[in-house]
Order: sequence, then C-alpha cells, then structure tokens
Amino acid sequence: MTEPADIQSRPPFWTFLADRYWKMLGRPTGRDGRIRHTVETVGQFHDLTPKQAGILRQLLRLGTIDVEEVMVTRSEIVAVPATASIKQLIDTGRQAGHSRLPVFDRDLDDIIGMIHMKDLLSWWGKSDGFQLSDITRPILTVAPSTPVTELLGQMQSERCHIAIVADEHGGTDGLVTIEDLLEEIVGEIEDEHDQTPPPDLVEVANGIYEVDGRYPIKEFEEEVGMHLRTGRFEDVESIGGLVIAVAGEFPSEGEHLEHNGLELTPVDVSDRAVLRVQVCAKGHRVSG
Repeated sequence: MTEPADIQSRPPFWTFLADRYWKMLGRPTGRDGRIRHTVETVGQFHDLTPKQAGILRQLLRLGTIDVEEVMVTRSEIVAVPATASIKQLIDTGRQAGHSRLPVFDRDLDDIIGMIHMKDLLSWWGKSDGFQLSDITRPILTVAPSTPVTELLGQMQSERCHIAIVADEHGGTDGLVTIEDLLEEIVGEIEDEHDQTPPPDLVEVANGIYEVDGRYPIKEFEEEVGMHLRTGRFEDVESIGGLVIAVAGEFPSEGEHLEHNGLELTPVDVSDRAVLRVQVCAKGHRVSG
C-alpha cells in the first residue's frame, strides 16, 4: 500500500487519483484522513500508547511538511557579526541560550557560516590573535519549499545542525535547527534555557485580548471575531507584523495604534520584534 507521506509528496494529479481510490474503498481521504487511517490500522495489530500513536502520526506527517512550516522567522534569528569579540559571542550565546549561532558579514542577508560555542573554550581567558573566521563553520542553506525529510538527510550527511532558509532573492527568510525538526515528531523539547511561554492568546478583560506577536492573524480573526486584514494589510500574516505595518516603522512599547476600529498596543517589544500585543475595540484598552 502506498504510504500517505509518499502520496502527498507526488504531483497534485496523483494525489487526486489516490484520494479517489481511497474514497472508493470507503477510507478517509485527504492528507490528515490517510494518516489517521494508517495509524488506526497499525493500532489494530500493535498495542500503541497514545504517545506512540502520536509519534507515528507525526512521522507520517513529516513527509508532507516543508521547511517554511517549521522554521524560526527572520525577526527571531539571533546571529553575530563577523567582527564580534569573544566577550560578545559569550554574552550573546548566554542570553539567547543557544550553543550554535549564525555569523553574518554585512547584515542578516549575508550569512557566512556558524559558530559552535564549545569552539570558544580554547580561547578561554585570552583574546590576543582571536579571529572569528578561525572557528566559523559552514552552514546549510535551503529553500522554504524544501521538504523537512530532505533537510534531515542533509543535516545528517553534512553533520550540520542548523540551516538558513533563503528566499528567492537569496535573502534570509528564517532559520531551522535539528531540534525544530525533532520537535515535529516528539513534541516540544525543553532544556535548561527554555522558559514556559505565556499563552498565545489571552482575554485579559471582556473584549480585550493580549496576543503573541507571532500569532497568525487568520487564526486570531477566527477565534475572536475581529477583522484585522483589510486593504493594503491583507497580505500581513502575524499580529506583530500587522502592528509594524500599521505604524509604518518599528513601534515603541505602549504605543497606541488605531486600525479598522480597533486599538493595537504593543505591550512587549525586543530590539527586532513585537513580542506581545493588546487588541481591543477603540477606547476599551486596559491602562497600565
């Protein structure tokens, strides 16, 4: 029997035929339906715990996912300049909680490699003669449409745990790590650097919402019933991206913006991203 992941990776015509075939057999169609049916079939012959069934389901789904669906967005990338000192590297790695960091030359669109923090151990307590280029390692570059399974194979063969996702113009679109890919299979992997994130969407008062800047606008609109994407903002995908687009520049924390009869207030921002936003009808915001 053809596996669901294999069917999904084929051209649309073959996917259409496969759906018709499965429908004739009275079985679920579509990617999720085929995957669910396969897991149920395996469960008839093997005693699967809910966790095992979930991992099997994700393994089958993995063959249908592209890199852009799991990557860290450009605004969330922590990278270091090629001119960084040892102290800058250590401070950045400690603050970000990452053991590997991309290295850029002119800007984030000019990634020239990556460093592993353990390579700094030989320079502990000394800095004379240090050049970042001496410890810079090659880094993978992939297209957003690259299948996750293909990237996993590249990471294994190249022994490289992170990859830059480049857009059609060669600019940096995002970053993906092997941990990101593993989390697609087994779920969230927490380490000593991870902090429990706040809920993505919280109603802090009647009709007043606080939402993660990365939260998809489409999901927010469906969940809350507020309409955000209008006119020239129809192509904006995240709440944080909408705030920046409405402001016309990077907004300040606490700045009140009006859009389509609503008030958008960034309540938490970093140097590069709008982290959390308060959304409410005009004149109903929570003062703070």
